[in-house]
Amino acid sequence: MNVREWFAETVGYRFFGCCYNATTQPLFDYLATITPKQFLGKRVADLGCGDGINTLRIRNIFRPKDIVGYERNPFLIERAKRRGLTMCRTDLNVSFPKCEMGIFMLSLHHLTDKKKVLKQAGKNFRFLVICEPIQDLYHKLFDAGQPLSRAGWIELFGQTLKHYQCFEFRHTIIAFYQRSSA
Repeated sequence: MNVREWFAETVGYRFFGCCYNATTQPLFDYLATITPKQFLGKRVADLGCGDGINTLRIRNIFRPKDIVGYERNPFLIERAKRRGLTMCRTDLNVSFPKCEMGIFMLSLHHLTDKKKVLKQAGKNFRFLVICEPIQDLYHKLFDAGQPLSRAGWIELFGQTLKHYQCFEFRHTIIAFYQRSSA
């Protein structure tokens, strides 16, 4: 764990929750306009859900049958529970849930082996939604995770998911994946 990750995990999340949530509403507004209809009304696992603010936004857009947040940080889990969310303490680097649809909302870049995680996600979920920051100066200097360049994300998605729809909003890449029935 590097210094930024340690600081975020032990100080930042404990006292401030997920500060980036104040700036993500425009991303969700855009996401609502591009979400394919077949991604609505599923059982959803919010993977790396943080303090739950974005989980509530996911619920508004995707109108899931049910949604469970998966998070490793106990401070964030408590904040999400206070928002009335169902939570499961899980380190996605170690174990992975199964469900109808998984959503990585600004969380995949915090995981150690993104390729391994996405391969497993492709097996565990029939539907995947991935919204991740594209590396820029801010993310190089301040983000506790390790975002990829646009080309890096595209390469990763191509290696692990093969067929997916891709969009871009500001400095965020968005991918919709649906596993084929065959």
